[in-house]
Amino acid sequence: GGPDAAPDVDTIAIVAGADAEEAFVLEALCATFDELVPLLPGASNRVGEGWRLRICPTVPFDLFCGIWLTEQGADPVITPQLPALAGELEAAGVPASLFLPAQGFERAREAASALGLSRQDVEEAMILTAGEATPEPAADPELAVTEARDAADLELACRVCAGGFEAPEEIFAPLYDSSIASHPGATVYVARRGGTGVST
Repeated sequence: GGPDAAPDVDTIAIVAGADAEEAFVLEALCATFDELVPLLPGASNRVGEGWRLRICPTVPFDLFCGIWLTEQGADPVITPQLPALAGELEAAGVPASLFLPAQGFERAREAASALGLSRQDVEEAMILTAGEATPEPAADPELAVTEARDAADLELACRVCAGGFEAPEEIFAPLYDSSIASHPGATVYVARRGGTGVST
């Protein structure tokens, strides 16, 4: 695991959604990761004027390791700081990424391109109420979806997740720790068919 398993691409990740909802979605994502990232081993989460810098070498993915831009009006202030912030990611041995809304931040986009952040990925995001996030009875009678509460269920969920991404389990293990699963607002589910884990 660790930095050696990190993807070797530099990415601009874009939050996608309806224009009216985009700011709310980004704000909700930021609030969620502001709570989760400090729970991960070796992670840091620094907040500046209109930006967040997240570094988590044990979970080397852009949602946990990258620069998040959150305030459109701060674009002129943020842009000159991008090289230094990207340098901190590089020094930590994690892939540099920029996370921003689908619209705006034109100066930051130009600066990111100059830094070599050229590949763009779209992160589809949505907001669910607590009721909407509760699994409905599965249409497949052999499929059972339950909350992963104990160590055995969390280990299974981690194994299923790693298998889906064809990646080492140790990369995902911090996300399936009991400290995450028991955190208010965080729930881990595991789906089994015939007793075998098939999804999480």
